[in-house]
Amino acid sequence: MKTLLLILLIIPFNLFAQCDTEAADKLLKAKEPNAARKLYSKILKKEPTCYKALMGRANAYYDLQDYTPSLIDYTNAIKIKDNDPMAYALRGGVYFVIKNYEMAIADFTKMIELDEKHSAYGYFMRGLSKSVLPVEDVSGACADFKRAKELGWVMDVKGLNEYCNATDLED
Repeated sequence: MKTLLLILLIIPFNLFAQCDTEAADKLLKAKEPNAARKLYSKILKKEPTCYKALMGRANAYYDLQDYTPSLIDYTNAIKIKDNDPMAYALRGGVYFVIKNYEMAIADFTKMIELDEKHSAYGYFMRGLSKSVLPVEDVSGACADFKRAKELGWVMDVKGLNEYCNATDLED
């Protein structure tokens, strides 16, 4: 019993606590990404595996249009929790913005695999990524646009029908 008590006294208490990102989250929501980034970084110095802080800081970097550290943080968050479809959706969005469409497609595909029911965004963004590849995947893009619409994604059907050369996206 004395040994157990001694071990508990030696182990830092912050190992048992969840990381608190509330203040940083409020800053990010208030459209203060630089202040939020600094606070998330402070949290991560103490708790480098804090998933919420990694995701928050990645979002802050994205808002600051600083995409490389945003990708790094999303990737590190995925290493900690690889079953969160939102992490793949957000990282896929960064890959899309920096025109790495193959990686965007991979992340949106993973998002869809993890949460088919709520994946309208993933289908739409994967379709968009396929449509801007150096060698377009028109049939794949159109299939994704159609599935996104079936799942409730609101889109410019006329423009997509012209792109897809079909009318099967209309109601």
